[in-house]
Amino acid sequence: MVFDTFTASNSEKGFYSCFDELVRDDTLKRVYLIKGGPGSGKSTFMKKIAEKFDSEGLTVERIHCSSDPSSLDGVKIYEKNIVIIDATAPHVYDMSVPGAYESLVDLSRFWDENLLAENRVEIKRLFDEISAAYKPVYQLLRAAGMTENWAVSQFEAHIDGEKMTNQLKKIIRQNAITAIQSKPTVMTRLLSAHAKGGALTYSDTTDALCDEYVVLEDGICISHLFLAKVSSCFNKLGYDTINIKSPLCPDKKTEQVIIPQLRLGFISLCHLYSPQLSEDKIIKKINTRTFVDKDFCIQNKNKLTFSKKLTRELICKAALDIDAIKAKHDILEKYYIEAMDFNALNKFTEDFIARL
Repeated sequence: MVFDTFTASNSEKGFYSCFDELVRDDTLKRVYLIKGGPGSGKSTFMKKIAEKFDSEGLTVERIHCSSDPSSLDGVKIYEKNIVIIDATAPHVYDMSVPGAYESLVDLSRFWDENLLAENRVEIKRLFDEISAAYKPVYQLLRAAGMTENWAVSQFEAHIDGEKMTNQLKKIIRQNAITAIQSKPTVMTRLLSAHAKGGALTYSDTTDALCDEYVVLEDGICISHLFLAKVSSCFNKLGYDTINIKSPLCPDKKTEQVIIPQLRLGFISLCHLYSPQLSEDKIIKKINTRTFVDKDFCIQNKNKLTFSKKLTRELICKAALDIDAIKAKHDILEKYYIEAMDFNALNKFTEDFIARL
């Protein structure tokens, strides 16, 4: 099985990453850190590894770049307990146990430094322009986050937390879910990114990891409060959880909670990052408005409509700017592509996969 995720996002607070969680997993046997410039074949290298082990029937997680989802930032092979990651900026990772735990994969050995040096001025200019172009993107996303958080704040004081808790207990009871003897783990991932002029969401991953869904129809932006209860409750029962974060507000908001042992997902809908779900897998639908005073919802309907519209417009503008940055990055990559010895890299890739 192969599935797709992100471990980073362009968020309201700038670049967010949970890469450290990915590589500091006690179950891993080895972490491979790839070094190399843009266009030096890092993503292709990882895609070939993913294809190889997917073809052998292993569980493969493809970790995509949040600024360019067509590119990979990492690959995790679960049965082999190994991770291969792009360890260059912005997600630089320093070795903690060099050699014994982490291994360096240096793809710079396959480029012609003299050829790159001939274009140094242009390469540096592009690096500087790309770096500077993210500042207005983060300003837009910060404004979007403030707008969305303002909307949430309108409802928080009027939420019936006890009703949420009782609803969750009822779901657990109706589905005969009991505690298990296990030391639970909590995994953090994202399934959405700001791209293609709006939001891109890997719905197939939700579908691949779940056989059943509890759906939260969330028109008032409060499902993350219910999902926090879900994650905590199932951890207390001994179950692992995969908490799927919002790319805009990853520190505050969870969009999905997946319980792998049960292949059960609690999924928030009615927002920009909503996945496409198979209707036949939905076992229950919950409208989050039932957790808030009905009259208060009606009174604040216009505020919510305004907030959601403005948040969406700000995010879409930021996504368009990210697409424009990618176009500059594509130009930068060409200099490195021209300087690479891809025949030697391909041979190295084949030998590396064989050693794995």
